[in-house]
Amino acid sequence: MVYFSKKFIFDIYRVFKYTRGIGVKKYYRGNEKSKKQILFELLGWLYREGTHNANYFAFGLDQKGSSIQSYIGKKEFLKIKDLADSSLKKRIGVSGLNYDIITKDKFYASSILLSNEVSSIENLALISNGQLIYKKGSTALLNNLFEMDLPVFIKNTVLEYNEGLIKLEKKKNDFLVNGKIANKEDIEQRLSSGFWVIQKIYKSSKEIQQVNSTALNTTRVYTIMRNGMPEFLGGFQSFATGCECTDSWGKGSIYVGFDSESEKLSEYGFYHPNVNKDSKVSSHPDSKIIFKGYKIPGLRAAVEICKNAHLYFYTHFIIGWDIAITDDGPVVVEVNEKPGINAIQVISGGLRLKLLDFYKQILN
Repeated sequence: MVYFSKKFIFDIYRVFKYTRGIGVKKYYRGNEKSKKQILFELLGWLYREGTHNANYFAFGLDQKGSSIQSYIGKKEFLKIKDLADSSLKKRIGVSGLNYDIITKDKFYASSILLSNEVSSIENLALISNGQLIYKKGSTALLNNLFEMDLPVFIKNTVLEYNEGLIKLEKKKNDFLVNGKIANKEDIEQRLSSGFWVIQKIYKSSKEIQQVNSTALNTTRVYTIMRNGMPEFLGGFQSFATGCECTDSWGKGSIYVGFDSESEKLSEYGFYHPNVNKDSKVSSHPDSKIIFKGYKIPGLRAAVEICKNAHLYFYTHFIIGWDIAITDDGPVVVEVNEKPGINAIQVISGGLRLKLLDFYKQILN
């Protein structure tokens, strides 16, 4: 009880500080709402979601004509998702089973897709409690990892946000982990416990590399179940900046919306609200390529792959897919059963009313 009281007081403090514009990045300029209205809306969000809305200005809700009722927070989003998932499971008679693990576990998800001939990242081996397990069940000691054709990606099967991501390379007589020299003993020690999947490394298409070549720069696609069939809900293209080897939003990457039919990017790219850079930009800061109208062949195919792949995860209401668009076509990299909802709303607008509508259709 004391914890929640302290949290509530802290959130109230943040709301008042936020309303005054202290430490706030403004994403939009124009006819702003009054400070009083902003305060009431932030307090209303706190009551509805149980937490402060740190994306209020990123959503553009400070502008007159915008509606906070059109946006959804994490708490309500997960509630709707869980209820919708339960309804989908009830329809096929598996109400008591938890299907999240088949998407949360990277090895399971990619194995399901590969077995159904969906273009997905290739699994080279599984590391299980310090042992290498290859295809068809053959095994080897962990130190055989260093005899593999490097570089490879090694991912913890369940950790998220690049927490369990290792890029293993060999240059001359040195082994590199995420670009830094590491000795074999330390690498083996790190991989000796838990479950890890070794995957082939892919390169993004030449069009994406022209914008940024330091990271894979994945495409995020959201699909949602409607009347038993997956639909495209929205998406964005990520671009790393500087020398970053990952396209994480929290590490300075830019997220840009796109039109899947024309395969062209939208006008602006958006930085994370907590990143100490601009709020939104019309071109990449390094390559200087203008986003508006920039074409990335493969975006339409990526959306179609995700819609088709969602059919194999039939108990999931909504899925966020990470896709690598290569010169040979799109490849599914990861399947996210609880995709973040903030970034897509910053880029494409509020999704609350649409999610509620889709959920009601499942109930009918």
